[in-house]
Amino acid sequence: MLLCLLACNSNKKTETTVQKTDNQKLIQLETTPCRGYCPVYKLTFFTNGEAQYEGIRFVKEVALRKFKLSADELKRLNNKLAATDLWKYPESFPTTIADAPGATITVYKDQQEKNIVGSIERPKPIREVQDLLNELAIAHGIALDSVNPNEIPEEAPKTEVLVKLKPEINAGNWLRDINQTSKTGLQLIRRVSADNLWVVAFDGSKFALNDILDLLKAHEHVLEAQPNRKASERE
Repeated sequence: MLLCLLACNSNKKTETTVQKTDNQKLIQLETTPCRGYCPVYKLTFFTNGEAQYEGIRFVKEVALRKFKLSADELKRLNNKLAATDLWKYPESFPTTIADAPGATITVYKDQQEKNIVGSIERPKPIREVQDLLNELAIAHGIALDSVNPNEIPEEAPKTEVLVKLKPEINAGNWLRDINQTSKTGLQLIRRVSADNLWVVAFDGSKFALNDILDLLKAHEHVLEAQPNRKASERE
């Protein structure tokens, strides 16, 4: 009986080892944030074709989702990794482009792993691997487009104001900074004149017009702020 028990335990250990070996990480992609709304997410692919998406920030789904590659998709991925041979590349590719969206690709093999960090200045084969990982995820219903957290819902009432910025101020940078500090979700609608005059909207169900005007007028980069009424009313 003792010999039989030992034999059974030995078989169980063997099966466990096979299962672990059969489902190891193959490659992982993790995008990094930027000053704007670059999508931040992680994609992990396993040797048996299983895959996992983790939405972290500025994506449609801030959640964990799993999906499974088809046999052809897994073969395509393996062939791409074999042809690219990520192991031969340096671990880091510095960029000279300020605030460019970046990513870390981690490749796994025989209990070893290697990180490759970089942005758009990485060699083309590495960028093609990232494109393939994204393509496979999208094919399984994963939305990877960036999402502006300040986007006003369609059903929400939009209230518009006219904001005149100092001539040297970039409107996009100003809007990003003021939204980060005030959490008001202001949105640029359009530029209405060459002297840096903009139509800016906000969710009227959440914020009072006078409060937004006070906030804007107090900002160091704003020269003037007023409600966006019809031209006949402004004359």
